Formats: sequence, structure tokens, C-alpha cells
Amino acid sequence: MTGKRHEHSLRNPQIGQAYMMLVDLYEQCQAQGLSADQTYQRILNEHPWGTGTHWMHRAWNIARCEFLVDYGLSQNQSPAVRSHRPHD
Repeated sequence: MTGKRHEHSLRNPQIGQAYMMLVDLYEQCQAQGLSADQTYQRILNEHPWGTGTHWMHRAWNIARCEFLVDYGLSQNQSPAVRSHRPHD
């Protein structure tokens, strides 16, 4: 996405790769001037690996949950966005 390399150590390579993709997506949203609510919604809607591989989908969901907490996005969303729950 942004072409930047990030360092982050998580439980396994798939979760780490997913987390780095989320960092890139976050930076892209910041560059576009999106609000915290818009960024949160974009992250919830992103599914880079689709549903073909169970483990990759699970790794994405784990990384997404950790990322949202790390970046404080889960607490910044409006009531309308808060009612949307990610599909795990």
C-alpha cells in the first residue's frame, strides 16, 4: 500500500503480515484525511484474503482486533459504527 516497511512482532507470521497490512491501510486513510469513524469502518470492511483460507481469515481477524485496540479506533467510533460487529 504505502511501500513503507514496519516492524511488529506478533504470535506468528500470518498475524504479523495482516497487522502490517492494517498499518499500511491506516496510513493510507490518514493520508486521505479520513476521520477515525471512516478509518474504523474501512478497516472493518477490508478483507484482503477473502474467505478462501480459514487460517488467513482468522489471522486477519486477530490482527484487526489487536490493531484497533493499539490505535484506539475501537473507542473512537460513533454509536452507528459501534453497533456494527466484525464477523469473526
